[in-house]
Amino acid sequence: MSFVRAPTKDPNSILYHAHEWRDWLEGEVVEAFEVFASHAELMVDDVHIEGTQVRYTVRGGVIGRSYLVTSRVTTSTGRRDDYSVRYVVGDK
Repeated sequence: MSFVRAPTKDPNSILYHAHEWRDWLEGEVVEAFEVFASHAELMVDDVHIEGTQVRYTVRGGVIGRSYLVTSRVTTSTGRRDDYSVRYVVGDK
């Protein structure tokens, strides 16, 4: 699995993230989407879609741990793909 690494996240920060799916969609429409974290210590909320971008915020986490947050979309033709971001939590 490939992923993008985000800058170090402080456990008290609330970060906004957006993933652009336009190039992958090839003219299709996002029919369903979800965003989830690899562990409940890192909370994902305010998940929504604007055009071809899936947007969300992340908060929490434990110093010294890393978490994978995955954005998953399903298209109007049934194709599905994931885009993941690894957040490492530390003091900033």
